[in-house]
Amino acid sequence: MSSEPGSNLGAGPVKVLHILQSLGYGGMENRIGRLARGLDPQAFRVDVLTLRPGAPGSEAMAEGLRHTYFPIASGLHPMAIWKLARHIRRGGYRIVHTHNWSSMFYGVLAGLLAFRPLIIHGEHGLNRADLAGIPWKRLWAQRILARLCHALVPVNSVIAAHMREHWKLPAERLDVINNGVDLERFRVATPPAGFVLGMVGRLDDVKDIGTALGAMALLRARPANRDIKLVLVGDGRLAATLKAEAEKMGVAGAVEFAGGHKDVENWYPRFHVYMNTSVYEGMSNTLLEGMACGLPLIVSRVPGNASWLTEKENALFFEPRDAQGLADRIRELREHAELRAAMGKRNRERVERDFDNKRFLEIYAGFYRRLLGVGKV
Repeated sequence: MSSEPGSNLGAGPVKVLHILQSLGYGGMENRIGRLARGLDPQAFRVDVLTLRPGAPGSEAMAEGLRHTYFPIASGLHPMAIWKLARHIRRGGYRIVHTHNWSSMFYGVLAGLLAFRPLIIHGEHGLNRADLAGIPWKRLWAQRILARLCHALVPVNSVIAAHMREHWKLPAERLDVINNGVDLERFRVATPPAGFVLGMVGRLDDVKDIGTALGAMALLRARPANRDIKLVLVGDGRLAATLKAEAEKMGVAGAVEFAGGHKDVENWYPRFHVYMNTSVYEGMSNTLLEGMACGLPLIVSRVPGNASWLTEKENALFFEPRDAQGLADRIRELREHAELRAAMGKRNRERVERDFDNKRFLEIYAGFYRRLLGVGKV
């Protein structure tokens, strides 16, 4: 008898198809990859299907995944729904799991046309375009499609509240499943000398890296702060723009643009503090990774951060887009090594208690079992 998450589902593994827009180095892709690689293969066969080409270097994300590229261009393409439904039927999938609006429309409708599968939709947060407001046509479509799903999975309570308010859903329709972190992969390490701030993630508008650069300019204006460094691990459409901004601000020599890396666990040991400057967050995987590595956090006070982190226990907060406020929090942690150490210790303990990836997999396996009507949750 297997002791892996999701065991004892009967003869043969349950086939699960995760549908998302594309592969890249994001929290959503990280979450799906951990499910695909971590659930017991004797209980679940997890496949991934993407609708658009991946980001540069995303081939590494697909390693070890059963991945199908099923291109659907922007716009409305009714025949694509039928073709995707045929792929689902031929694949024998019992669960179709879509993620965010980018795959919800085609995935949910194709799942319905395929007749057999249970349909799950996951919400991970808003994207750059959504911050300006969600079009009313899409909002109405989301409300209708959500009611066609067998289950809905927001990654935290903030996103669940958004779905209840904007999609007009009762709380019992939502199964909040927080992210997890691999505690074997991300471990506590002693960083080298100096004072290095670290950030891992896409270089795009939502992450607001410009505020981090502004804070660095304010700090480096004082000779006493000239040893502070910032390392940015990740790539994205704003990479060239941000490099130009760093040059213009006079901090290019203090900011390392490391590019995208699959082995991000090898970068956290270089950091003394982990930062998140986002103007919006769902539930950041990289914050969990930093916490697992015993790092104190400095984060923007947005709901997706403030809903689960506590001031001075896990993190120091600053107001979004406030470079001076961020600089002040950096200076505070730099000057108080005992506070850094205490926060880092509590952060490791917190993820061990609440966000272990093994627990995440057990919760998801139980969730799938419940929907299938097999086994106990």
